[in-house]
Amino acid sequence: YEKEMRGIINLKEQQVKSLETKVKEMEIQVKEAGIKVDNSEKTVKDIALKAIENAGKPHVIERERVPNKVE
Repeated sequence: YEKEMRGIINLKEQQVKSLETKVKEMEIQVKEAGIKVDNSEKTVKDIALKAIENAGKPHVIERERVPNKVE
């Protein structure tokens, strides 16, 4: 009986260690995701600011000039 209980306890300890490892991995993933969100927010803000800055500027678009055909 004691041997059986020791086996069950060892199994449970291994399960706990495995779950602790998974929790640590998930914490790292959450931290990395947070960093990506922060970077994305900064990029969006930069794009929005550039769009606002350029909205007031006149834009000149030149057409490509095609040389006259000589037939």
